[in-house]
Amino acid sequence: MLINIEKYAKLIYPANKENLIKLERNRVVNSYINRNNLVAVLDIPLIERDIYTHYKIISIPISNSDVTHIIIPSYPFLLVKRLKYRSAVSPCEEIDDEKFLCPEESFAEYPAETCIEQIMQMKTNYSSCQQHNIRLENLKIQRIFKNYWLLYTTKDLIITEHCPEHIKKYQVKGTYIIIPNQECRTKVVDTFINTPRYFANIKLQLPTIEMPTVREDDIKKEAKS
Repeated sequence: MLINIEKYAKLIYPANKENLIKLERNRVVNSYINRNNLVAVLDIPLIERDIYTHYKIISIPISNSDVTHIIIPSYPFLLVKRLKYRSAVSPCEEIDDEKFLCPEESFAEYPAETCIEQIMQMKTNYSSCQQHNIRLENLKIQRIFKNYWLLYTTKDLIITEHCPEHIKKYQVKGTYIIIPNQECRTKVVDTFINTPRYFANIKLQLPTIEMPTVREDDIKKEAKS
């Protein structure tokens, strides 16, 4: 059946034995009752040959003096293909590593130009980028994607990296995106940020804010922590 469908439309994977499990995993069976009969409808996704880069838009708080600002995105997701942009109101389905299936109903209808589009196109007018004053706790830790963590702090604090051969300490203040070392355990104040091994090779297109080494103290493993 899949081979016949492939003659007239494009499946998410070529119809062959190697892709059978993947095709089965991405099909949906809908059912309804009609005159005491149970009717099953097999929903097989068909795609267009149109490849975009998929972004998840994350607001990062920025402190300026005693005020914290944030830009609230108009839509949580954005698909980009060169100079073509499509805003999405719901997440696309990840069907494989770094491959997403985006149904048509997930896209915003008639969206106006957003702040992130103006920034990515390096325009001179950022009229859609409205900053909002917000109030946050002194410390905020949030996992934003698998092994990527958003850290926001209004006060100086210590991040401790426990590695097999050494311990490192970083003094930080402000907003950071932290990617914990695979071989180490990262501790923020009294909380450990875990690094599952199956996230070791994760790649994410994010404007990572590098952690500055404001103060780094190497401590030998045998020393007391």
